[in-house]
Amino acid sequence: MTLKLAWRNVRRSARDYGIYFLTLTLAVAMFYAFNSISEQAVLFDGMSQASERMLGLMNYMMGLFSGAIAFVLAFLVVYANRFLLKRRKREFGMYLTLGMGTGQVARILLCEIALVGVASLAVGLVLGLVVAQGMAFVTAALMDTTMSSYQFIISGQAILLTLACFAGIFLLSAMVDVFYVSRRKLADLISQHEGSEAPSLRNPLVSGVVFVSSVVVLGVAYWQLKLNGLIMMDEHFTIATVLMVIGTVGFFWSVSGFLLAFFGKSRTMRFKGLATFTMRQITSKVNTAFASMSVVCVMLFLAITTLSGGLAMVNLFVGNLQEQTRYDATLACGDVTASAKGEDPRQVFKEMWPDSYRNAEAYDYDAVAFLKDNSDCWDEVVRDAGQIDYYLTAATYGDIFSSVPGSADGVEDLLDGQWDTQVKVIPLSQYNKLHALLGEPTIGLEKGQFLINNQLSGLDGAVSKLCQGGATLKVADETLTCAAKSDAFPMRTSAMLDVVMELVVPDSVVGTLKANGAIPSASYLDVMYQSDRASGDEGLSTLLGQAFEGQIDSSGILENGASIWPAFNVYTASEMVDQATGLRMVITYLAMYIGFILLLTTATVLAIQQLSEVTDSLPRYRRLWDLGVDARDIFRSLRAQTCAYFFAPLVLAACHSACALWVLNEGFAAELGVDMTGAVAIAAGLLVLIYLAFLAVSYLTSKSMVKQELTSRR
Repeated sequence: MTLKLAWRNVRRSARDYGIYFLTLTLAVAMFYAFNSISEQAVLFDGMSQASERMLGLMNYMMGLFSGAIAFVLAFLVVYANRFLLKRRKREFGMYLTLGMGTGQVARILLCEIALVGVASLAVGLVLGLVVAQGMAFVTAALMDTTMSSYQFIISGQAILLTLACFAGIFLLSAMVDVFYVSRRKLADLISQHEGSEAPSLRNPLVSGVVFVSSVVVLGVAYWQLKLNGLIMMDEHFTIATVLMVIGTVGFFWSVSGFLLAFFGKSRTMRFKGLATFTMRQITSKVNTAFASMSVVCVMLFLAITTLSGGLAMVNLFVGNLQEQTRYDATLACGDVTASAKGEDPRQVFKEMWPDSYRNAEAYDYDAVAFLKDNSDCWDEVVRDAGQIDYYLTAATYGDIFSSVPGSADGVEDLLDGQWDTQVKVIPLSQYNKLHALLGEPTIGLEKGQFLINNQLSGLDGAVSKLCQGGATLKVADETLTCAAKSDAFPMRTSAMLDVVMELVVPDSVVGTLKANGAIPSASYLDVMYQSDRASGDEGLSTLLGQAFEGQIDSSGILENGASIWPAFNVYTASEMVDQATGLRMVITYLAMYIGFILLLTTATVLAIQQLSEVTDSLPRYRRLWDLGVDARDIFRSLRAQTCAYFFAPLVLAACHSACALWVLNEGFAAELGVDMTGAVAIAAGLLVLIYLAFLAVSYLTSKSMVKQELTSRR
């Protein structure tokens, strides 16, 4: 009997459960699809170890964020259930009046939740399986790999995780529902209450003061964020975040009373059509739901910034990938000066890495000569190579910028912590060797000049000032003047632009440093293969295994601590491409996952609140109809209420996001040469499209409910 009654209730309340069911179905589908990505690896052809590691990272990150997403979805389910319970409280009161106990009513509720939960899980998992198959092709595209033979993949682990997560959520929802019914008095359940009969409970003067104060608080939060930036998560960022939350809550707490008082002063607006009725309906909604609207606003802000920022940061890893992987491989020597910490680098090198020190001294720090003598396949593997040695000087970057007043203006944040860093210089002949290696024209320097090589676009203006202002650099008792034109040339294989104000000097200057006992503080050996990169990587691994007597780990790079010269680590172009494309996949999916779930949650909360409010207000619409108000005016009022309710949190969230994204762009993206415009436009388009879809469904459903109420009494 209990199950039969629960089934009848679910069918009768199908319209009420519609958006709720749709949202849960989509949430289950997305939850399964994103958590099944790691098991799609079997579909891809010839995945490298780096790509497999990226998929492993993807799986870990999805598991980590899925825990947070589960809490968000739990909030959605519990919150939505509270509104559905409010709608049906008279029904529960009738059950109790007819002699049912609270235990029986609770069992009916549990059966209803189970029916809706099982249905949404079943449909959601089927939809998730379909979405996951499509995401396999998206994953292949993001990772620049192929699928020669496709097969339908079902992830048992993702299914179990989804079932466990949503079973827990529905159990929590059931407990809240049972608690709600058991703690309500019979008189409260059967009473007819229209929640917005007296919307202007708040003092208009107090509301106005709080409204102005909240706007000021938000302005201070924006100013604090702009002043201290978004990247450094310090106390300033925390203060800005707290102020933003306080300002948001204050804004929605006060805006209804403030607008109602302002509206009451305007005769033109007050007596126009159903304007008074519409305004009272809107203020009633905001008065009773200001807390949830504040939460919705914050979640919309997180959705917008997460998706926009995530998509924009993809360009950081792949935007200049082709330029940064022009060398087939780079062997990186360890930085001796980093370990020296003010002591004599040569002595530290000798004490900490005696074997590497002996090899370096024996070969005069010529990595090519060492590798040729200690392997028998150099000529078979390597077509050409170029070495870059960095020599430490007594000058600092602060000395260079101080030589041209005003050159550091606007880039102080980028130079923070680097002002007192000692400058390292590169000999011109080695620099030109790299140009020749890539088929680029060589660079000439006049006597007494140095060249700035910089790829960080955020420093372009400062570098231009140094070049035009004739900045000076003192090296080995010789004063050099900056060349009039800088360069932006890749120095090694990397996943992103990493050449920041590296200085090239004449060979004679480096000769003087060496005569004074200087040794290279760090070195890079850039290699070009005889064959394709796949075969070349295998040959390089064999070559290094011979040169370092088998001290190569399973991934084909030097074991940690095995050597510091001529190589501490190895970076191949293939590995950098795999890592960059893998990071693109991780960032894209996480941004889409988090942004979509947050948007889905907020839109659903708003839709359910709107439908619940319309249900409570049906007698009012019927009275308007009985008084002779045209149906078009009633629907126009309903449309205005729906739009105001949906757009109020969206507009404020857009203001928060605009500030955060502007700070992110100015303080980070632009300085790294990343253009966020396209990503923000794409993210905004997707979010607005989904948001408007929920708004439209909410309005059309509300209109249908009101129309049915009006025609039933005609």
